[in-house]
Parts: sequence; structure tokens; C-alpha cells
Amino acid sequence: MSYSVFAYLVDKTKLDSVIGCKDRATHQRIADANEGMLLPDEGEPEERLLAEQSLTALIEGELQNEGLDYLYALEMVCNANGERVDLPSLEGVHWSFFDELGMLKEASSTGLPFPPFAGESRYEPLYLSREQLRKLIQKWDDESIAHEDREVQAARYELLEVLESAADDGLDFIGFYG
Repeated sequence: MSYSVFAYLVDKTKLDSVIGCKDRATHQRIADANEGMLLPDEGEPEERLLAEQSLTALIEGELQNEGLDYLYALEMVCNANGERVDLPSLEGVHWSFFDELGMLKEASSTGLPFPPFAGESRYEPLYLSREQLRKLIQKWDDESIAHEDREVQAARYELLEVLESAADDGLDFIGFYG
């Protein structure tokens, strides 16, 4: 079964400044940046309401409501405050694409560097700090990226280039797998 990874290069300090900031202008800026993209359109009123409530709770710092999807709200924050990694190879990928690299395993076991969120999510969070990115990139070599399928191998090199750029720019990697 294939899923997608929605990944962002972000400065974690910008994310930290949003969670619990209680600022209406910040809330509106994030909602506007996600209109028509991550905020479901009017055809899905229940999903849109859940997304809006989750974003409001995240900005208010109220992180213990079991019925909200805080990771979805965090993705909206990343979309408004970071750079989306737009690689076609991340769409319709199988978990093993990353797992074989050891990246997903490391990224998913790291946990998010935020207070724990209550509730369930449609996503599995992935997080690598800029320091973790640098270490991971140093471990990768042609042999660990090689794959019998040329498309998979090309996609891995494409991802490596993005992660090297993020590490060079002092950014963190945060992804949502689902």
C-alpha cells in the first residue's frame, strides 16, 4: 500500500513561536496560507471544522483535546512558515522507500520536539533536526542509496540533495506520512 509524505523544511524556532502564541493575526495568516490547500473546501464542512478547531487549539496552546488532530494543524503551521518539499517521488511512496534508507525509522523514532499532543491523527510524524540531518547525510553513501529500481534510486538522490540543502541552510525536516 502506498501513501504520501508531506515534508517541509522549517526553522523549528518559528514553529515554537506559533504553538501557544494566542495571536489572532498569526492564526489568520496560517489559515489564509492554507486556504484551498490544507483547509478542506466547503464541500467537506466536518473536516474543515475539525481542521479549524485543531489549528485554533494549537495556537491557543490547548493540546489535550482528544477529538482534535494536532498533527494536521502542525502541518498547516509548517506550510505557512516553511518550505514544502515538492518532490514527485514523495507522492504514492511505500514506507520501505524510506525505511531501507534508515531515514524514516530514525525520523519517526525521534518524536516531535513539541509538547505531547492528545488525540489521534491521520499522520505519522517524521522529524529530523538540522543536527540529525547532518549526521544522517554523513552516513549515506552510494551503496546505501543504491536500489535495483532506477526510479527509486533517482528519487533517493533527489531527496538527499534536498536534505543536504536544508542542512546547509540550517533548517529542520518535518514530515507527515499518511
